[in-house]
Amino acid sequence: MPLLLSLREAAALHADADAYAALRAAAAASATDVSHTARSWHAELLRLRACLRVAGGGGGSPFGRELPEAAEPVGRGAA
Repeated sequence: MPLLLSLREAAALHADADAYAALRAAAAASATDVSHTARSWHAELLRLRACLRVAGGGGGSPFGRELPEAAEPVGRGAA
């Protein structure tokens, strides 16, 4: 039964052009937000790997400079 109800709701949304357009716009915005968040996390993880590599003596930073021993916090949550 829940599957049939879901299919009916989907068909009703698809039939209502305004509701369908709003739903598609929200889905596109959500996908863009997820993509932006994933890229931000990827950049932060690269920075963390670079810090760990420098602190552990495992080679230089991929950013072309060594990071200081006690780096100051940056960004949201920084004091």
